[in-house]
Amino acid sequence: MVNKITFIPDMEGEYFETNYLHDQAEADNLYLAILRKSEPVCVSSTEEISIIPPITEALLTQKVYLEFSDSKSHKFYEVVVKQTEVVINYGRIGTAGQSLTSTYPTVEKARLAASKKIHEKLKKGYVQTVKNKRDLAENKDLDISQFIRPAWKPLVKSGDDSLLSSKFGGRPWLAENESWPTCPCCGQSSSMQLFLQLNLSKLPEAVTREYGNGLIQMFECTSFDCQGMVKPAQVSYGRVAYLVSNVLIRMISPTSEAAMPPLPQVYDEYEDFFPATTILGWQEVEDYPEFEDLVALIYGWDQVGNETLKDEVVERLGFEYLDDLRDFFPTVLGCKLGGYPGWAQGMECPGCPICQEPMRQVFQLAIENDSSIPDMFGDGIGHILQCQSHKHEFVFVWAC
Repeated sequence: MVNKITFIPDMEGEYFETNYLHDQAEADNLYLAILRKSEPVCVSSTEEISIIPPITEALLTQKVYLEFSDSKSHKFYEVVVKQTEVVINYGRIGTAGQSLTSTYPTVEKARLAASKKIHEKLKKGYVQTVKNKRDLAENKDLDISQFIRPAWKPLVKSGDDSLLSSKFGGRPWLAENESWPTCPCCGQSSSMQLFLQLNLSKLPEAVTREYGNGLIQMFECTSFDCQGMVKPAQVSYGRVAYLVSNVLIRMISPTSEAAMPPLPQVYDEYEDFFPATTILGWQEVEDYPEFEDLVALIYGWDQVGNETLKDEVVERLGFEYLDDLRDFFPTVLGCKLGGYPGWAQGMECPGCPICQEPMRQVFQLAIENDSSIPDMFGDGIGHILQCQSHKHEFVFVWAC
C-alpha cells in the first residue's frame, strides 16, 4: 500500500513537500533527514503510517516535561535525550517516579524515538509545562505525596431507592413514631428539607465506620422567615468560622421500623421538597490540602495564619510561587466524601465545642462545581464537619 505524507511549515502553514511512502521505516528515514536540517515541521497523513510530531532539535537537547491531570490522577512524563540515550522519568506528580533508559545506534535515532514518545503522550492529553518547575521539585525537602488523602466523588442517579439509601434530597429514614424534624432556630418543621443522608455502612471500605455507625442526616430550614442563619464558632482555626445555625446534622441508628409521616408543606421560594438523587457508589480520587491545611500539617494548627511561613512552605515543596503549588496539587472541587475542605475564602475551621480540636470534613457540598446533583442548594461551598473524638458533634459551615 502506498501511503501519502505531507509536510507543512510551522510558521507559514503552506504545503511544501508531498511524499508517497511504502512503510514506517521509509517514513522514519525521511523524518531523520528533515531533523538533520533542524527545520521545524508539521505533518499530516492520509493513511495509517505513524507520524512524527514537530519536535525540534533544540527542544530535544533539553528536558521535555509533560503532565496529565484529571479527577482520577495527576501524572508526569519527562523525556531527556543524552546523545544516543533517551531517559524517561514518569510517575505520580509529587513523587520521584520511575526511570527508564534506552540506547540507540545514532543521535538521530534517539531523537526520533524521543519525539515519538512525546507525541504519544500529547495525543493522550498530556501538556507541556515550564521545565524549571520540575527542576525545582527535584530540590525539595518535603514530599507532597505524604499529605495525599483519598476523597470520593458520588456516583448518582435521579430518583429514590429506599429510606436507607445514601442520597441528596428526598425522604429520609425516620424512626417509628418519629415526627418530621424541626428547625433548631425557628422551631418549624414545614420548611425543613433533607440535604444529605449517608448510610455509613455503605461507604467505601477505607472509611466504613470511620465516621460512626448508622446514618448521618443533614436537614436545613429553607424558610426566609427563619432568623439566626449564622453564628461564630467558639473556637476557630484560620478565619472566624461562622456556623449555619438553622441546620440539623445528626447520626442515628436505624434499629426500628421506619416511620412514614406525611411530607410537610414547603412554602416560600420552594413549591415542593428537593427531589431525591440516590448515591449508587463512590469514585476514589487523590486530594491535596489547601495551603493553610498544609501549614497545619507541617508546623501545627497554632501556626495557621503565619504569613512568614508562606514562602518557606512553597520552597520546601519544590516550587517558586504559591499559585504553581496550587496548580500542580489542587484540592478536589465539587461534592465529595472525606478529603480536604476546599475553602472558598481561606480556612474557616471550627473547633469541637467539647475538646476544641479542629473538626474534620465528612462531606463537601459544592453544587456550582458539580453537575452530578440538582442545583437546589444555592451557590458556594458547604462543609459538614465532625469531631474525630466526639463523633456526635457536627457543624456546618458555608462560604461563597
